Amino acid sequence: MKINWLLVFTTVFLMMSQVFAADSLSTYKSAEFTIRYPSNFCVQQSRDRDGAYFTSPDKRVIFMVYSTTMITIGNYMWKQALLEETISSSTKNGRTYVFIKAIDGSYCRQYVEVNDGVSPFRVFGIRYVSADAYKKYKPLYEKFVGSFVGSEDTGDP
Repeated sequence: MKINWLLVFTTVFLMMSQVFAADSLSTYKSAEFTIRYPSNFCVQQSRDRDGAYFTSPDKRVIFMVYSTTMITIGNYMWKQALLEETISSSTKNGRTYVFIKAIDGSYCRQYVEVNDGVSPFRVFGIRYVSADAYKKYKPLYEKFVGSFVGSEDTGDP
């Protein structure tokens, strides 16, 4: 059996470049917050400009952040949609944790609302197509959430 070393090298190189690109972080800054996200993710600002979506290159996961200093919170972009069902919801120490599943089983998502009175109201979410996708991207999601800085924390307007 003859081994095509060029094909092997190219495959390994592409796999490693995705790993290193995922470890490289870029900064997203809005009027309300600054957050770091994997550089190889695609960014889309929400319609109300108080949040953003960050989609992985393989489109298997989406990170979400939403933050506002407005007193009226209302319905932000990641509340339950018509084709979803809430699996569980709990509140503890100013944080509400919600787990949602698409009715057709095509994805699950989780989000946490943080309204602790110390920082601006904020929501972090992750949507994923499978348990494997969640497991693969969870460490990056934790870095993403941990990098959040509200505009009140930075002294920005």
